[in-house]
Amino acid sequence: MTVFKVYLKILNRYKFSVILYTVLLVAFAAINNQSRTQQSMYEASLPTIAIEDLDRSDLSKEFVKYMDSKTEIIEIDAQQRKDALFYRQLDFVLTIPKGFEKDTMAQNVPEIAIEKSGDFSSYYANMIMEQFLQATQRLAKVDTKVEDLIRDVNASLKTETKVYMESKLNHSSLNALTSYYNFSTYSLLAGVLYIIGLTMTSFKKEEIKKRLLVSSTKESSIQTQLWICNIGYALVLWSLYVLISYFICGDVLLSTHGLYYIMNSFVYLICVTTMAFFISTFVQTREAVNGIVNVLGLGSAFLCGAFIPVNLLPKFVLKIARVLPAYWFIQSNETIRTIEVFSNTNVQVIYSNAMVMALFALGFFILTILSSTLKRKM
Repeated sequence: MTVFKVYLKILNRYKFSVILYTVLLVAFAAINNQSRTQQSMYEASLPTIAIEDLDRSDLSKEFVKYMDSKTEIIEIDAQQRKDALFYRQLDFVLTIPKGFEKDTMAQNVPEIAIEKSGDFSSYYANMIMEQFLQATQRLAKVDTKVEDLIRDVNASLKTETKVYMESKLNHSSLNALTSYYNFSTYSLLAGVLYIIGLTMTSFKKEEIKKRLLVSSTKESSIQTQLWICNIGYALVLWSLYVLISYFICGDVLLSTHGLYYIMNSFVYLICVTTMAFFISTFVQTREAVNGIVNVLGLGSAFLCGAFIPVNLLPKFVLKIARVLPAYWFIQSNETIRTIEVFSNTNVQVIYSNAMVMALFALGFFILTILSSTLKRKM
């Protein structure tokens, strides 16, 4: 009980740091949910484009007419287009060259000059343009007159295909849950590493050592109790974060997807806890603990995809991140989000990533035992 009482006193002293990491996690989840709500209210708008027709032929005029039906064409001076593209006042600039009709009828590909703003609307405008050009190139092989080509192209482009989404996944909730657990890599790692590191270093202080030495408790028993206290703290913190995810994301946590998120985070917890035990064997001061928490916590969050979405990170960054347990944890979260039906094939990646994290945990545990043994012999 002596170890437990001392541990609680130390934990109470540093409780505000744990509260801070928890508040950051909740704040991130709240901001993410607000952003998700705004995105769900998004209404599509037509791309704004500018067209310069240098050919002035029947086919080029039909081209302009088609683009006008799918986009919003604005009149703008040629010298102002660059600035308009830069400031996103204009999405797309299209220049139809001289000889456009002649080249098309001769089954040659005309050189269309385009400029893009680089956002989604510009790519959508480019896709619309490609639809018309591909239709004219295909039909020009059979139509010998411009009038016939225009008629057939219009008939072809009027054909629409209805697409039905059969997915039953609640993508909005799953995205929120994925973002929450991805960010929890930082809060969980920092919270566990910080407290375990500080409690272990605190027990190395002379005054606490002397207090424990005068007690009837054996040193081996003290170490065992200390390990139990730290493991219990880690489990309580993890349980709190899982409970918070339920209140934020709702019943989706009780689905099969949610159970896999929980299982994945538990494996990550084991890995983080063993890492904390290993680091605590050679860390002696509070300042050193703070430095390690900042480097590992923030480094993992930025490199592995907790703060920045995985799909936005360069490939070389993700290759570097493979040496961190958080990478495998986040990769599993991203996989869980996309699974429609759970099968042995679909979950194989999740189990493989969990195995990698388990190997990390085993490695940290072995290093902790070796480090502790060497210190006792010295």
